[in-house]
Amino acid sequence: MIKPRINHPDDMRAVVDAIPHFKLPDNPNEYKVLGYHSQDGYMVAAITDYNGVSCEVSGMAKGKWFHTSIYADLFGYIFKTLGCKRINFVVDTDNEKCIKLLEKGGCVRECKLRGVPRYLYSMIPEDYYGRKEHTQSVKTA
Repeated sequence: MIKPRINHPDDMRAVVDAIPHFKLPDNPNEYKVLGYHSQDGYMVAAITDYNGVSCEVSGMAKGKWFHTSIYADLFGYIFKTLGCKRINFVVDTDNEKCIKLLEKGGCVRECKLRGVPRYLYSMIPEDYYGRKEHTQSVKTA
């Protein structure tokens, strides 16, 4: 299982540099950045806009970083540690790899955003914890 680094400066810089128009809040209490690193690559997830009920997750990745155990760690952290009731993901409509990962993880496409080529995906605890697939053995993609 890959354990994340939380709010590591290199991970914070990587996500800000990789996502156009993305900026972390000035107050470090308003976000968490989780960096998952393996010898073949890495993924960084920024959890922002947490208001006690919902949050938004933005991310970036390089190389072969994905393990299904990351779902358990990331979603468990958001739902259990932060107490979040809903996660929002905004993804470009042509980002097929990200869309596939979100849907594989149990996220639901809610709509295409008006005026921009992006979809809104979401997840609530029942979407994740209600699925038997999330408990299967760790696989690499």
